[in-house]
Amino acid sequence: AAAAEAAAAADEEGDEEGGAPLRKLAAFLVACGGQAGLVDGWTTTQGSRVSGVTAGTSDLYYLSPLGARFRSRREVARHFALDDEAGLAALKAAAEARVASRRADVEARKGARRAADESRQRRRE
Repeated sequence: AAAAEAAAAADEEGDEEGGAPLRKLAAFLVACGGQAGLVDGWTTTQGSRVSGVTAGTSDLYYLSPLGARFRSRREVARHFALDDEAGLAALKAAAEARVASRRADVEARKGARRAADESRQRRRE
């Protein structure tokens, strides 16, 4: 549960000075059974595809302090011999919790509107 909350928090944070991708990576590694400090010294870089049908598409790469390049959080988790499936499960659980919370908010607003409408209707009668 804590791993899902950390992953959710990292996903909702804004991108300031390129830090959001590394915060998301750290949260993912924690969800995989690792520690957030594993990304100390890591950087990210953005690359654009220059040819083919996906030309112009931007890709994010994670760079280790030793210069190794990784295309995804899952690749980084595997590099540290962590359980990337657990990380995906935590991200999925966090996303499902956000959706459920938003649905509950919408239903609460609908209920409040209905109650207000009914109250106005009763006053008119």
